[in-house]
Amino acid sequence: MEQRIVVTDEHGRHLVALVTHDWLGREVVWSAEIEGKILSVPLTGTAEDKGSIPAAVQMTVLRWGIRAVADF
Repeated sequence: MEQRIVVTDEHGRHLVALVTHDWLGREVVWSAEIEGKILSVPLTGTAEDKGSIPAAVQMTVLRWGIRAVADF
């Protein structure tokens, strides 16, 4: 399944992640691509269930310090 999730960087700017996911045993494995103006950032992880994927993606964005590029 594929979905778009809006997450927020550490400065409060919004990022859009294109997320795909599937079950692997008892966990949901997800893969996301943060769509950027300059480059796209791939991310992967696991979640307890489908409903916790947005929180897992948000946590990963904050953990890795992925930020939106401000328009100048």
